[in-house]
Amino acid sequence: LFKRFRPKRYYYGSVMLTRSLCLCFIPAIFSSLSVQIAMLVAVLVGFLVLQQQLNPWHTKLMNVIDGLLVFDVVMLLLCGMMTSGSKLDMDSISMLSYLFMIW
Repeated sequence: LFKRFRPKRYYYGSVMLTRSLCLCFIPAIFSSLSVQIAMLVAVLVGFLVLQQQLNPWHTKLMNVIDGLLVFDVVMLLLCGMMTSGSKLDMDSISMLSYLFMIW
């Protein structure tokens, strides 16, 4: 369990579990597709920044590959959001504007 990460970052497994838990709860909490995608992007980008700051993997290459894979998922989500064809309602717009104010 701990061999995947550097000894100083032994706790990163719990960070990954927290990220997975957040990603699982988003569809259960939000009903609008555009808000779900925006929240998925927010959670993934937040944990991506944390991962790049901590560099938990043993080698630099593994840290870079993990970051690139998460970035690819974020880009796929944003492309899916643009092509979904769903119209934004006022709740979605207010949620997105609140999200961007936090960033």
